[in-house]
Amino acid sequence: MYWFHRLLAEVPPGRYLVQNVVRVCPMGTFRTSFSQTNEESAKICFACPPGITTNTTAATNQSACNVVGPGVSINSTQLAAAQDLAAQAATGVSLNGSSADLTVAFNPNLCDYGTYFGGGVVAAGSSDTCQKCPDGSTTQQRGSTSINDCMVPPGYYINTSNQPATLRPCPNTITLSNGLQAGFYRSGWVTYQSPAVRDSDGQKACTKCGDNILSNPRDIDESNGGNSSAALVAASAYSCYIEPGMGITVTGQVDNTTSLMAFRAEVCANNSYGVENRTYGLISAPCKPCQRNLITLGPGASNMSQCVNPDGYGYDTTGGTPCPQGYYASAGSLLPCTPCPPGRTTLANPANQVSITDCLVDTGKGVFDGDWVPDSTLTPAQQANLTALPCPIGYYGAGGALNGTCQLCPDNKSTQQEGSILDDCTVCKPGYALVTGQNGNTTCQICSVGKWSDGINGCTDCPKTSFLFISSKRKEDTYVSSPYTIRKGATGPEECVPQAQQFGIDIGQKVIDDSFYSVVSQPAAGNWYDTARGPNATECASACPANQCCFARLDYYAASSGGNIQNTCKTTGTTTANTFTVNSVADSAWNGVGGLMFTKLVFADTIAAASIGQDDTTDASASEPSASTTADDQVVRTKAMSSGLYARCDIPTGANVTLLGKSLGQPMLVTDSKSLQACKSKCDMMSTCWGFPVTGTPSSACTPSSSTGCRFCQLRGGEDQINSRGLFANPTAANWPVTGLNWY
Repeated sequence: MYWFHRLLAEVPPGRYLVQNVVRVCPMGTFRTSFSQTNEESAKICFACPPGITTNTTAATNQSACNVVGPGVSINSTQLAAAQDLAAQAATGVSLNGSSADLTVAFNPNLCDYGTYFGGGVVAAGSSDTCQKCPDGSTTQQRGSTSINDCMVPPGYYINTSNQPATLRPCPNTITLSNGLQAGFYRSGWVTYQSPAVRDSDGQKACTKCGDNILSNPRDIDESNGGNSSAALVAASAYSCYIEPGMGITVTGQVDNTTSLMAFRAEVCANNSYGVENRTYGLISAPCKPCQRNLITLGPGASNMSQCVNPDGYGYDTTGGTPCPQGYYASAGSLLPCTPCPPGRTTLANPANQVSITDCLVDTGKGVFDGDWVPDSTLTPAQQANLTALPCPIGYYGAGGALNGTCQLCPDNKSTQQEGSILDDCTVCKPGYALVTGQNGNTTCQICSVGKWSDGINGCTDCPKTSFLFISSKRKEDTYVSSPYTIRKGATGPEECVPQAQQFGIDIGQKVIDDSFYSVVSQPAAGNWYDTARGPNATECASACPANQCCFARLDYYAASSGGNIQNTCKTTGTTTANTFTVNSVADSAWNGVGGLMFTKLVFADTIAAASIGQDDTTDASASEPSASTTADDQVVRTKAMSSGLYARCDIPTGANVTLLGKSLGQPMLVTDSKSLQACKSKCDMMSTCWGFPVTGTPSSACTPSSSTGCRFCQLRGGEDQINSRGLFANPTAANWPVTGLNWY
C-alpha cells in the first residue's frame, strides 16, 4: 500500500509528469531519481549530451546515454566525460563555473573529412566512432554518416597499382604511347567505387588535356573542404596549359571518355608565332602566320615582333618586300632594302642580296680607288665600298665580281662608248683599222706612219704640207712635204706633222750656226732636178740622213760653177760632231751627256711662208723660185702653228750649245715632266721659238733656289738670212716608237 501511495505521490526515475500524467522519458533523455509530483524536477527528463542518445526509452541514469548519432566523432573516454556532464546537469550543478547548459559544456566533433560513422552504441574502450573511407577516398563535408559518402574529389583518381589503392592527384606530365607528352585533369565528385576513377596511372581515370598540352594545378583542392587557396589540383580544363611559342587547335576527334572535343598543341613552326605567355585553358589558339614574306629566325616564336624580314627582303608595315636587283637586306634587320653603292648591283636572287659584300661590280664598270687595280689587302666590305666607274672607251667590264676591274679590249679592238661589255669591243682602237682577211675573218691592224685612224673608220692619210718661200727677187717656190706621224698607229689628225718642215718667218731661216752644217755634194749627174742650178727644197730635205733629227738649209744663189750661180744644200748628220741622234731613252735612264734638243713641230696641212725682201738684183740664169705674181708690197707672211709635239734628240757630245740658235728669255729650271711641259708651253706660245735645248746633270740636290745639279731649258729662236731656206727633217724610221718624241 505504501509503494502504491508513494507511487501515486512521486514520479519515479525514467519517467516525468506532464498534465498530471506520468510518462516515460523519451529516447535521448533520462531521469535518475524520485520526485514529488509537486516538484518541478518531476516534470522534466534530462537530455543526453548533444550528439548522444539512449538505446531505449525510460532511461534512469546518464550511463544509458551511450548511443552516438551518425557522423559524430567520439571515443569511450569522451563519452564517459559527457555522461558525467549530463549527470551534473541533472542535479543543476554549474558546469565549468558558468551554466548547467550541456550545449555550452559539451560540443562533440563531427567525423572529419575522409571518415564516416553510421551511429550506434559506443563500445567500451573504443578509440573513435568514425571510420576512414576506403582507398584514401574522402567526403565532401564533415559528419558523414555512410561509406557511400566516400568519394574521389575533383583533381584526383584512385591509383590501383598500389595495394592498398591510394588517392593520387591527376598526373601533370605523362609521355604517351605516341611519344608526345600530356597533362591530365578530372572534374566532379565520384564515388570511390566507380571504375571511372580507378586506374593504374591516371590516364583513363583523368581527362587528357591533349597532345603536347600539360597541366599545372590551378583549381582549389576540395578534398578538405576547399578552404585553402594554397592547396591546388588540376580539376578543370583551366589547369591545362601551353608554353609561350605554342599554338593549340581542335583535332576534330572526340574523347571517348569525356565526349569532349580533343585538343592538340604544337610548337609553332618557322614563320609563325604562338601565345606570348604560358596560357591556360582549352580554347582554340592556333599558331598565327607572320605577315607577308616575313619569317622567324627559328621555331617557337611567341610574338608578332619576332616576325622579321628574311635575307634579301626589305621590311615595311605590310610585311616583307623582295629587294630589287641592286639592293640588299639582311635577315632580321627590320629595315628597307639598302641600295648598292654606285656602279654595283646584285644577282636577282634573295640569297645573294644579304649584305654589301653581295654588291658586285656591274657590267661595263670597274672598281677605282685612285687606281684601276684595287688593293688586294682590302677586306670584302672595304672592296664593296670601292667606287665602280664606267669603263673608259677601249675597255670593257665583265661585272659579277666584288673587285672587278676594267679590261682592255682584246686584239687591238675598242668600244664606241664608256661602260661597255666584251661584246661591245666591235671596232678597232684608235690607230688601228679593220681588215678582212682571205678567210673572211676581220682583224685590227695598226696604221702605218703617215696615217691615222679613229678606230671606227679606216686608216686615213695625213695631209701633205705646203711651205711657201719668197726670195729677195720676189720669186716664189712651194715645197710640199710628205705626210708624217711620230709613230705607227696615230689616233687623230693632230698627230700629223710634215716629214720635213720649213721654219716660219718669225723664226728666221738661220736657226743654228753654220759650224753644224756640211755642204751636201752633188750626186752623180742627173740626181739633181737641175744639175746646173743645184738642188731644190725637196732634194735638200731628202738629203738628210735617216733616223736622225736633221737640220737643213737651202741657200739660193750661193755658189758659182761654170759661170752659173747655183743653189747650195747644207745638212747636219754628216759627222759625229754634227749628228743629232734620236733619243728615246726614259728620263730616269738618261745620263744627261751632251743634253737634249727639243724641236717644235708644226701641224700638217699648214702653209708656212718664209720670205726675205729688199734685194732687187735679178739673175735670169740663177736657179731660183719661179716668178711671183705677188706685188712687192703684198708679200705673204703666213705663220706656222705649233702642234704641241716636239722631236727629241741628243745634242752632239762636245757641241757648243750656245751656237744652237738665238737665246730667248731666261733659262727655266727643269726638274720633272711638269716643268718640262712649261718649257714646251712657253715655246708654243712664241712664234719666234723653234725649240730649246735641255742641259745640265740631273741630281737630287737640285732645288728651285739652287742651280747645283740642275737641268735648264733655254728657248731658242733664229735669224733672218737673205735667200736661205731653213728646214727640219723628222727621222724617217718606219717603226718609230711613241716615246721617240716625248720625254716622261
